[in-house]
Amino acid sequence: IVKVAGIDDRDIAQKLVGSEIIVAETVLPELPEGEFYWRDLIGMVVVTTNGYNLGSVSEIMETGANDVLVVKANPNDGFGQKERLIPYLADQVVISVSAETKQICVDWDPGF
Repeated sequence: IVKVAGIDDRDIAQKLVGSEIIVAETVLPELPEGEFYWRDLIGMVVVTTNGYNLGSVSEIMETGANDVLVVKANPNDGFGQKERLIPYLADQVVISVSAETKQICVDWDPGF
């Protein structure tokens, strides 16, 4: 739920349902350790616990049950534009996220 400055009429506000809202990064609250904004995860490299590079996060989908990382393989790895959907389940699938190295480690079978 959002209150948009200058819009005080319910009917006018109803017309904005489904619109994207953009806010400056400076107004976002700092997150606790181990939590990340989706924007921070986009572009991170995803590697398995065995060190296999699965590609990088191109987007994140919200499914209701859990968020899902959309990971696109590197075109040079022989798989072309292969895409993997990896559930963002902390400590089960997603083992660690490093903002410093921009890398996500997952317990995931590459599925050759």
